[in-house]
Amino acid sequence: MNQYLEAFLKDFEYSQDCAEQLLSCYSAISQDKAKNDALQAALTAYDQKCDISYTELEGHIKSVYEGFEYHEYT
Repeated sequence: MNQYLEAFLKDFEYSQDCAEQLLSCYSAISQDKAKNDALQAALTAYDQKCDISYTELEGHIKSVYEGFEYHEYT
């Protein structure tokens, strides 16, 4: 997933600062089993229903950003 994220950020020309922040956030999530599991559940829900609403998606990722050092929009 990290390689995909790096390629995505490069392909869509994210600034270096932004890319570093997003990669750092993803690294922190992947090192926390509960947060990583919650993120994977959100990604699976999105894969199953690409038109998922933000409210539905937020239900899956709430445990990722609660008490997390990064802002929920990151």
